Amino acid sequence: MATKLLDLDAVTNEVEFTLKLNGTTHEMVEPTVEDFLKTMKKLEDMPLNATPRQELEMAIDMIVSVFPTIKREELVSLGISKVRKISDFVRQASGQQVEVEQAEGGQKDGEGKDKAAS
Repeated sequence: MATKLLDLDAVTNEVEFTLKLNGTTHEMVEPTVEDFLKTMKKLEDMPLNATPRQELEMAIDMIVSVFPTIKREELVSLGISKVRKISDFVRQASGQQVEVEQAEGGQKDGEGKDKAAS
């Protein structure tokens, strides 16, 4: 009878996403089970009537945990809409492969804003 081998050293990260912020590309790292459990614990401990501040701080913590090259200071200096987009991106990326594409006909300016929407 042949022995079956599962070579975990050969298994690569299934979630491969990058994020460009302030001209720097940041690679998403797959959370460890321990990181995931800590995040789940924080979510469970958050009150049902959590304040917007608590929710935003949780989102920033989640982003920093999977994009360790992004500094918290960079995130808190962004507009709320950008932090929400990053948070949504992280949530989607952790559950399924997502392609983020530029809207048809829109051109991005140097800051990543859609000129067609301006």
